[in-house]
Amino acid sequence: APADAAVACAAEELLVRVLVAAGKPVEARELGLALLPRLASAERADLLVGLAHAALTAGDVASAERDVTAARALLAGAARPPSGGPDTAAGPDTPAGPNATAGPHATAGPARAVPPHRTDAAAEHDGATGARIVTPADAVTSARLDAVAAAVALDQVRLDDAVRLGRAALAAAERADRPDVQCEALEVIGRAERGLGGIRAARGWFQRAAEVAERNGMAA
Repeated sequence: APADAAVACAAEELLVRVLVAAGKPVEARELGLALLPRLASAERADLLVGLAHAALTAGDVASAERDVTAARALLAGAARPPSGGPDTAAGPDTPAGPNATAGPHATAGPARAVPPHRTDAAAEHDGATGARIVTPADAVTSARLDAVAAAVALDQVRLDDAVRLGRAALAAAERADRPDVQCEALEVIGRAERGLGGIRAARGWFQRAAEVAERNGMAA
């Protein structure tokens, strides 16, 4: 029955996330890749972010980069994800200091916000204008996506890209009220800035990450 299939699909998606959190990236990717074709676009993009994290944990930067590219295409409303290639999308320039608030992150295509209850697949595009609608779930996925894209850039020693993507992730995470993603972005920015300018350039970012973690009862 369709209801049973939906429950099974949700259970498998949860298991993928548990495997990622448990530090079993190979098992998570094997199950997740088999699950992807059965998910709607928004859910597929969100799962791809988790799979990118799993790939990075396993040391497979190339697969993480492909996952990032595919997830970004899905969020942008592309008909199909691209075959791969380096990530180049990011938000506009943002203030350089660690205590500055990052600027807004651009969303591909015309878009408008909708209330939290408009999360069904039919709500992805406005019926009158055809504009892509940005849901709260999209905003969270976008923040997580930029954070993992920044981590990919860091592993590839693309330090300027890591900083740029990290700031975009930070801005999106602040708007979505996701302190966990804020900390992830701040750590990547700090590590990239350390590579660019030494520990003095990085210290403020690491300090800010510690403050966000403490304020939200998270482990530093």
